[in-house]
Amino acid sequence: MKKVFVAIIVLITAVFILTGCGSSSASTAATTQTASSTATSSLPATVTVDKKLPVPRKFEPNDKTPRFFMEALKKKEPILITFYDDDDVISKEVLSELKIVFDKYDGTVTFLQLKSDLNAQVSNLAEQFKIGFIPYTAVLNRNGTIIFEKTGYVDNKVIEQAVYNAVNK
Repeated sequence: MKKVFVAIIVLITAVFILTGCGSSSASTAATTQTASSTATSSLPATVTVDKKLPVPRKFEPNDKTPRFFMEALKKKEPILITFYDDDDVISKEVLSELKIVFDKYDGTVTFLQLKSDLNAQVSNLAEQFKIGFIPYTAVLNRNGTIIFEKTGYVDNKVIEQAVYNAVNK
C-alpha cells in the first residue's frame, strides 16, 4: 500500500511538472523570415514555464549575433520574434495566433519566425535571448529593448498589445 501511495505522489508531481502547473503568467512587423537547418536543436522540449528575467531589458548584440538580426535592428522598427518547433502542438497554436497579428501589422513590424531545428546562427541568437523553452515569443521596440517575452502559448490579443506598445511608444 505504501508503494502505491508513493507511486501516486510521484505521478502527480510529474504531471504538474510536465504541464507547467504553478508557473506564473507572462513577464512584465514587414518581413517574415524563417531560418532552419538540419542541425540538432539545442533547445529543450516545449514547456510552458516563464523565465524570471527583467523586462524591459536592452538586447545586447555581440559578435555572434546573426547578420539577419542585426539588419532587423538597424531598421529601427519593432521586431516580433518567435522560436518554434514544427512538431510541437503549442508552437503551431502560437504561429496561428501570430498570423492574426501579422495580418494587422504587416509593413509596420519586422516578423521573425525561427525554427528550433537550429543552425549555428539561430542557436547563438537563442542563447542571447536566454531561451530556456519553446515556443518563445518576444517583442522588441524600435530601440532594441525587449518589452515583452513569453515562453509557451500566448494569445494574439496579448501579442497584439505588446506590438501596439512597441509601435506607438
